Amino acid sequence: MNTGDKGQPDEWDEHEHGSDPAPDSIEAVFSQHGPFPVSVLLAGMNSLSPEVRSATFAVLFDPPPSVDLPPSAVVDSFFLDHLSDRFRVDQPGIYSPSRYLAGHALRAWFQRLWRESTAHGATLIKLRDLFASLAREGEAEREALLLSVLEHLFVDSSIVAFFESWRHEPELGPVFEEACRLSGHSSPMSEQ
Repeated sequence: MNTGDKGQPDEWDEHEHGSDPAPDSIEAVFSQHGPFPVSVLLAGMNSLSPEVRSATFAVLFDPPPSVDLPPSAVVDSFFLDHLSDRFRVDQPGIYSPSRYLAGHALRAWFQRLWRESTAHGATLIKLRDLFASLAREGEAEREALLLSVLEHLFVDSSIVAFFESWRHEPELGPVFEEACRLSGHSSPMSEQ
């Protein structure tokens, strides 16, 4: 089995299907009855097209019952890579989300994982690290992160505690404070 650019299995037969599945071919599979082929998902995950990757994300995030899913570690790696790319690039398309919609998807995915935190601790830490990286990248990224992700996550005091280490970092302390303020939580910093 070959691996694609993202280090994930590549089972797409280029001679049979072409080098890049079009979003329409992914939609066409939706209309089929029976199993959803994992090879199409793997090809979409390895695609260079943001549109194909975004359509693949939509299938994987809320899969129909007939989907044969790749391993969860492969899916998590794809989600992290794809959503961070869409957040950073901020070039929406037909399927490809804007920065804020990518942020909302990151938030929803984080919340889903948080509900099952014992099984997803490593991925949650990777997401927290990604959020820290995004907060340091620039004003536009920081604002989108605050409004589309952290404001909504920080309504849960257990999630605030998960991000507690941020409050002691010069670049992340103000982001932590603002997320607490926006979510209606009083920050531990403001109580000192």
